[in-house]
Amino acid sequence: MHYMKWIYPRRLRNQMILMAILMVIVPTLTIGYIVETEGRSAVLSEKEKKLSAVVNLLNQALGDRYDLYIDLPREERIRALNAELAPITENITHAFPGIGAGYYNKTLDAIITYAPSALYQNNVGVTIAADHPGREVMRTNTPLVYSGRQVRGDILNSMIPIERNGEILGYIWANELTEDIRRQAWKMDVRIIIVLTAGLLISLLLIVLFSRRLSANIDIITDGLSTLAQNIPTRLPQLPGEMGQISQSVNNLAQALRETRTLNDLIIENAADGVIAIDRQGDVTTMNPAAEVITGYQRHELVGQPYSMLFDNTQFYSPVLDTLEHGTEHVALEISFPGRDRTIELSVTTSRIHNTHGEMIGALVIFSDLTARKETQRRMAQAERLATLGELMAGVAHEVRNPLTAIRGYVQILRQQTSDLIHQEYLSVVLKEIDSINKVIQQLLEFSRP
Repeated sequence: MHYMKWIYPRRLRNQMILMAILMVIVPTLTIGYIVETEGRSAVLSEKEKKLSAVVNLLNQALGDRYDLYIDLPREERIRALNAELAPITENITHAFPGIGAGYYNKTLDAIITYAPSALYQNNVGVTIAADHPGREVMRTNTPLVYSGRQVRGDILNSMIPIERNGEILGYIWANELTEDIRRQAWKMDVRIIIVLTAGLLISLLLIVLFSRRLSANIDIITDGLSTLAQNIPTRLPQLPGEMGQISQSVNNLAQALRETRTLNDLIIENAADGVIAIDRQGDVTTMNPAAEVITGYQRHELVGQPYSMLFDNTQFYSPVLDTLEHGTEHVALEISFPGRDRTIELSVTTSRIHNTHGEMIGALVIFSDLTARKETQRRMAQAERLATLGELMAGVAHEVRNPLTAIRGYVQILRQQTSDLIHQEYLSVVLKEIDSINKVIQQLLEFSRP
């Protein structure tokens, strides 16, 4: 199939010219072939009718002359009949130039006349071959038109039997050289070729003119679309006819694209989450304001630069580069990102970017700052731990305070019952320490209260 690209052009204009040429040439040649075939058939039919008319004239002019000179010897009778009938064939062939005609006598088995005599007199008296079509005419008593090589050469020969009183006396012929017929047919073919060639040339000229006009309009649309790919606000000029409808449709599509792109840009620009897109080489192509605030980098610093420059000197694992290189997509992955001035806790989601053909052209990361949330979560966890500790301390205080109360009561009883001063002093110290413990327990209880 590789040869097709050399035969079938790629440009639309050339394709249209080729198709138009084929649409003109094929019917024209078909019509020309039909006309030529029908013309040749008509020429042959006209020749056959003319030859048939000639032999009928010869038959009418013959009358009963074949009965003359029956007593003469064969050679003398041939000469006598030739002298009698030659003026008839001469006059008729003179009226129909290019035609040869004559009489054949079955009894004498010889050509009686063959006009024009100036050309064919030497054939008088000649006997036709056994396979000559004339013998078929005499045998079957049926007219016949035969094309082929005979006495005169390659001819179209019309023959009818000579029948008198139910007896076949011979046959009459009138013929014309096939070369003359071919020459006449060729003249007709030349006229047909001239007409067809003129028609084709005029058609081709019109095709080229119209294709140039159409191609110019197509080039305007093509150039406009190329510019549109780089500059969406571009509008195509209004063109006439269907091309105008196409240009208007393209302008409407461009307007819809502008509105869609504006909406998409607004969504990205006003998103609370950061958005960064990179191409297949890992260079930053898009960065929204939220990404600037979160990372601490400005858009003009990163767009067009390798994304990896943000963490060249760190051990940071980049989910978006992983997506770009290995196709792994991450959802709500929490990472610590090395920002400009601080490490940022982020929740990131990555995905691949595909074009309209399904080819991957880059990767996208959407992220949100978890730093404040993480701090809040840390404080809440600390508060929960403190609350748990308070509850634990309150329980411990209650569990310790009750036994201490009992101990203090028993120590007081012991101090009242003993008279030993040393024991009383020791018991007073115990009471003092118990009161200190109770004081600490009271503070713990007060701390644990909400």
